[in-house]
Amino acid sequence: LFVELPWDQPLRECKEYEDYCTKKSLDLSPWTKIGNKSLSLIRKILVENPSQRYTMSQIKDHRWLAKSEASALNYSSSSHNDSNPSFKRHASSLTPENAAHKPT
Repeated sequence: LFVELPWDQPLRECKEYEDYCTKKSLDLSPWTKIGNKSLSLIRKILVENPSQRYTMSQIKDHRWLAKSEASALNYSSSSHNDSNPSFKRHASSLTPENAAHKPT
């Protein structure tokens, strides 16, 4: 998932940012290019007030990330990737056991 924010700076003086904060722009690009689950996560990460913003733990537990990890693991176990060691290393790094050993 890659998102380019449609505002220059997160300031209320910036029309695009104000529109995002007031939910006026969610029916415009780039928001319309993003699925509902991933948009849900993005909106929780981009909360203006840091005390209300999602924590890393909440991000890891979000249903979009859990679904993405499961899809990557299922895809990595298919025969399409048996000959791709680079992909296998990446996919195995997504397992919960390995995530606990990664620096945050």
